[in-house]
Amino acid sequence: MAEVITVSALNQYVKTLLDANDILFDLALRGEIANFVQNARSGHCYFSLRDASASVKAVMFRSDARRLGFRPEEGMKVVVRCRATLYERDGAFQIYRSEERRVGKDRRGATCF
Repeated sequence: MAEVITVSALNQYVKTLLDANDILFDLALRGEIANFVQNARSGHCYFSLRDASASVKAVMFRSDARRLGFRPEEGMKVVVRCRATLYERDGAFQIYRSEERRVGKDRRGATCF
């Protein structure tokens, strides 16, 4: 018979596995911003990063949002430097954004991100 564990124990275990993975600790994800909101009280930003087949929830803390050189908008294509982990309380897989760049063309026509 399988071992009986609590939901908290499961979430803690999965978070530990994700956080121990070096590849998931420093990712560069390309996608499109969806459902961007900034919490007026905390200053944290919440959004989804999506492509044609999937999406992932994302968090940008206030300190990172203040350093952002542009205002994220619905449908904006970006490359997000982040780490993937589990938010234990809700059992939600999400990314924590540390850096973000728009994808597009600069003044000389070169692709940038």
